[in-house]
Amino acid sequence: MREKRFAGKTLATPTLKKRLHQPQGMIYLVQQCNHYVIYVLFLIRLTPINAQSWIGALENYEYVPNESAQFYVFRNITWRKGTLEPAFIGDPTKTMVALLDSTLDSLPASLFEKFPQLQWLVVRNTTLEVLPIMSHMERVYAEGNRIKTLLIKGGLGERLKQLHLRNNPFCDIHAIWVRLTGLEVLDLSGTDIAEKFENMIDIRWFSRMPKLIVLRLANVDAYYFENVDEKTLPNVKLLDLAGNPITPVNFQLEVFRALPALEELDLRNAIMTDLSVSVAATRSNFPSLQRIYLDGNDFNCDLMKALLTHLKANGIEVPGNAATCSLGYENYEGLCCRSTILIVEVEITTVLSRKETTLTLGATDIDAGMYQSLVQPDVEHNIGVLSSEESVIVLAYIFVVAFSVVVVVCVCASHMILTKRLFHSPYKMVSISIRPMRYFLPT
Repeated sequence: MREKRFAGKTLATPTLKKRLHQPQGMIYLVQQCNHYVIYVLFLIRLTPINAQSWIGALENYEYVPNESAQFYVFRNITWRKGTLEPAFIGDPTKTMVALLDSTLDSLPASLFEKFPQLQWLVVRNTTLEVLPIMSHMERVYAEGNRIKTLLIKGGLGERLKQLHLRNNPFCDIHAIWVRLTGLEVLDLSGTDIAEKFENMIDIRWFSRMPKLIVLRLANVDAYYFENVDEKTLPNVKLLDLAGNPITPVNFQLEVFRALPALEELDLRNAIMTDLSVSVAATRSNFPSLQRIYLDGNDFNCDLMKALLTHLKANGIEVPGNAATCSLGYENYEGLCCRSTILIVEVEITTVLSRKETTLTLGATDIDAGMYQSLVQPDVEHNIGVLSSEESVIVLAYIFVVAFSVVVVVCVCASHMILTKRLFHSPYKMVSISIRPMRYFLPT
């Protein structure tokens, strides 16, 4: 048998073709093919595959409104977990990095290897779902992504001072509550943190963060703001609850006594129609409160005026900048409030003795003294209470009385007309047919 060698492998020459038609020959051929496959795979393994390289640019980036800093900025990165990680090209001594407008399920480990001293991280407008937080990071701005999970690495994350997760489908409040105890600024606005707790926010979620100063919880679809365990947030100065449809039942401003250092309270666009305030204890309950935002709610004007008077008397500012208000609302010191008296006209037309009479009823016909007695403010709890439901009841009562009067007048007029016709009839006998009986009246 003749043989020849190729690339270190022994191959059969054409003289062995006859053997290939035998069973032993087929086995021999398969063995030779396996050798070729292994050899090709070996060559492929030795062939280098270049990873994607992303070059950052040093920019003066505005990371929050009106505040800028020098960041290493990477844009339009596309990477899927499980594929070869991209290579980041930049100065490894930089401590501020921004990833913008990218397609990322998670952040590759090569990013943190390239910037081992990373302290400030900005991730915006990406498809990021998992956010790693390293032990040496101090600030994370990750608004407008798809973040659902925090991956906290190394220790309890005590060095992290600011976490901004606005407008992410994030709901794992437990990860923040237990691990991120050193936070000073926390922004969870537009997240799903209240969804798992029947649309409730509880102060105890943040009680393990003694250094917390700014807490933003706007537009989290919270109906209730509770303090079940009567915890305290000793250093919170700004609380933002704007845009939450807070249920006014059992909601009292006194729930914020757990924030003794509170200076600004934002309750804008909370769709509240009522607000319970303890007049005698306002300043003792809120010793540091300087400003409260109430625009965008549905208070009636009596309540709004009394409330503003009381708050300003205690040195609490209520800013308002509304230029115009919707129909049925008044502008009071830059705040839109619901008009107390609703003008509703009802026209009732009837025919009496061939004369047309029109009766007009309206809420303005209410005696002013009687109306004032209905809306006297309760200085202990609700300031100026005449809700829209009560106004409707008063108007309905007036309508019923007026309608009854008209009905009586119509009946009397009909009786008079009928009697007159009966006694001036030219016939000897007038019959009035009222089914199913017949009555005869003598002339």
